[in-house]
Amino acid sequence: GDIWSTEPPRQANTQASTSDQSQEFLGFLMINDPILGQSVGLTASRERRLTQMIEEWEARRPTAEAELGGARARADPKDLASLLGHLVFASEVVPEGRIYMQGMLRQFAGLEVDWMHGRVRAKAGLWGQVELTPSFWRDLAWWSSAIGSAQCKPMQPKAAGEAAVTGTDASDLSLIHI
Repeated sequence: GDIWSTEPPRQANTQASTSDQSQEFLGFLMINDPILGQSVGLTASRERRLTQMIEEWEARRPTAEAELGGARARADPKDLASLLGHLVFASEVVPEGRIYMQGMLRQFAGLEVDWMHGRVRAKAGLWGQVELTPSFWRDLAWWSSAIGSAQCKPMQPKAAGEAAVTGTDASDLSLIHI
């Protein structure tokens, strides 16, 4: 199919022109906008896939009443690692995304995760499902809202200003004896 599109992804609080060109590259959408500049975002298909994955995980959550009674959802560590792998990818363009994965990562306590090779194993040799804690659900709720609103960031951050290195004429003060 044609890799050029006239529809850039949404960016928080901005409207991009539909006449701009964008190109998909390694799962990201590279955007060249005369107003916003060059930016990178998630492709529409990746956004849909992440949204679907998040909704499937949200459906696993026990009711609030059941949680108050101590009920916790459980998950296979490999399934959880798969979700986190997709979110790590998306966090490249979702502002603050890495911050809102810390509660999810805590679910792996007692497990060794080889992110590079996609392997999960128990440290003590005991394999089982992991309990999904409230911090997991808080992070998931954040991601659910973030995926739909802010999955695009500038390729080159705006300059915050200029800095100057200056000296002082008080350098001889260390020679003063009291």
